[in-house]
Formats: sequence, structure tokens, C-alpha cells
Amino acid sequence: MTPEVARALRHVRQRHEKVRLMVVTPEEKWLFMTADGDAPEFDDNIDTQVIQDAVDSITDLPYVAWVPDEDQITDTNELRLVFGDEYPYACDAVAYYVFGESGDDQCDNTVVKAMKGVYGYQSEIMNPQDMSAFMLEYETTWWRYMNDIDDVIMNWPVGHDDQKIKDFF
Repeated sequence: MTPEVARALRHVRQRHEKVRLMVVTPEEKWLFMTADGDAPEFDDNIDTQVIQDAVDSITDLPYVAWVPDEDQITDTNELRLVFGDEYPYACDAVAYYVFGESGDDQCDNTVVKAMKGVYGYQSEIMNPQDMSAFMLEYETTWWRYMNDIDDVIMNWPVGHDDQKIKDFF
């Protein structure tokens, strides 16, 4: 799944929560469907340019993308598709500690930036070993506890003067 496809699915799901599938035909026509096969009616709240960008990012047609069940997420695109809008801090922690993503994916990862002190003088995470130990507790069940993880990570201390990660994001 390309980042553009994930973005399009996320965009449509913000307005139609039950949408699980995106189908693109060889003629580059697209359809979004629920798991039951229903296709919601779109209104002016759907930005079709986001969908067209997704279609343009696909190299092999026909194409089908689906939103995985929470326990079947295998990469950061799927992680952010399912949980990104609701639990951004937890997604960054899971992406780094569970999936071990590196390179371009981490450029917008708040946890990684805080570990490197990117936010400025004395903004690095205090006790990164403790954060690693915390995430190890959720290594195989993280999707069940995204709310708890998000709360802990956003309030993790960085730098000095009682600053937290959420103060820099």
C-alpha cells in the first residue's frame, strides 16, 4: 500500500467509518466499500484530488487495498491508517519500538525526534531505556492498548522544567 493510498483511505474513513476497501479498475475508476460490500455516497466533504493522487501512485491495475484488522497490522502505513488520527504518539512509539522502522519513515516520528533532541536544546527524551522497557510490555498486544500508550508517550518527560513530548509536537 502506497502512502497516497493509505492517505486516501484515511481521508474517506474520516467521513465514512465503515469503509474497509478501495478498489481501482484497469480503467483507473475507483470505488470504496464496506466489508459488507456497500459503497457509501460521497458528498463535497470528500477531496477527490486525494483519491486521484492515490490512483496515480498505483503502478499495477486492477488494485485492491483494505484496512486490516487491528491485530493484522504489519507496517507503519497500515498502523497510521488504522490508528494515526486518534493515537499519533502511540503510533510513533509502535512504529519505532515494534516495527523498528528506519530511514524516511522516521522523519516525522515524534519519538525518534525527541530521542535525538531535534526539538532544540535539552529537548531529548529523558530515560529512553525506560521508554524501551515500557514498550516491551506491549510488544505483542499493543493494538489493544493504544489509548494507554498514547497517553504515556505524549506525557513522557523530555529535557528539563517538566516538559513533555506533547509540548514540542
